[in-house]
Amino acid sequence: MSERLLALVLARKGDPIMVVPAFEEGRMREKLQFAAEVRAWQEDESPTKIAAMALADRGIRTGAWAWKRPRRLLFRSSAENGAGNRMRFR
Repeated sequence: MSERLLALVLARKGDPIMVVPAFEEGRMREKLQFAAEVRAWQEDESPTKIAAMALADRGIRTGAWAWKRPRRLLFRSSAENGAGNRMRFR
């Protein structure tokens, strides 16, 4: 199980954005079962900056976003429900 960030970014408009480590990109594209843009990040890059750039490419440059850390899941495919943390980006 990877300890690196793999994120699903949901904006109000457009397809979801998957932010994945570069070494997982091919596997993610094979496994995706819905339309999504895939953005890969390298070891020397910030995955949160990659997510922010993906939103900026859609014209979303300010606002609030929320995230929720999932529980460590071994045999389940759903993340923990809850309100998540909030963060401002510019």
